[in-house]
Amino acid sequence: MDHDNYNDNDYEEFLPKAHGRVYRVFRAIALTLTALFCVFLAARIHINNTVPRDARIILWDESAYDAYQEDPEGFALVSHPLGSYTDPDTGKNVIRNTMTADAYFSFSDVCYAPDSGQIQLTVRYNESTVGHLMEDYELSFLPEGELFRFVLEDAQGNRYYDYYFTAYAQKFLGKSRYQYRRLLFRGVDLNTDTLTLKIYYIGQPIDSEQDDCMDEIIVYDRGFERVAGVKAKKFDPPAGVSEMTESPFIDGENA
Repeated sequence: MDHDNYNDNDYEEFLPKAHGRVYRVFRAIALTLTALFCVFLAARIHINNTVPRDARIILWDESAYDAYQEDPEGFALVSHPLGSYTDPDTGKNVIRNTMTADAYFSFSDVCYAPDSGQIQLTVRYNESTVGHLMEDYELSFLPEGELFRFVLEDAQGNRYYDYYFTAYAQKFLGKSRYQYRRLLFRGVDLNTDTLTLKIYYIGQPIDSEQDDCMDEIIVYDRGFERVAGVKAKKFDPPAGVSEMTESPFIDGENA
């Protein structure tokens, strides 16, 4: 009787197939494109979630710099990383976002000097925001210089128009992606429950009685600090007064 010896048989379907040069080339291209896409995605996520250092640097005007020089150990800045929280008295969830409802603007890196009434933060907007601006105000061209004016309003309705700022533009793959403005408001009474940042198109008059700002968002909430605690801001000793630009004029008046 004949017995099959399976070890002596060759089965072609189990043998590895040899691929040609064209297959190897396309496989290498596919792997390269996949790697490049992963790098691109990681870079895009990093840019979306990271504020550049130059856009969040601490600003120093003459009064703050002099105060620091007089008492370096006693000068304090408070960090205010605003977020949602639960009110311990009412049990109510208080939602605090860092981006406006229409996603045109976002803010970060809020800090303030409690002894000098100064508060500063970084505002970000992207190029699509400029496109929305032109549509909303039916603009055929953009004005030169700054496009937006910022106003700070407390819970009592007091408004602060006086601020200084620095500008920073961030590019991605050679194309402008984000615009940043570091804002420094002065003479602010921090004995308030909230501070709201109101954003206006530069060609739009500001009327406190009939407010029609382009966007607004709460950037300071004392209730948040009651829950999260007051946190000191770490900072490098200032080398001098910062180079800043004064807030733009509205209708010939720097309110």
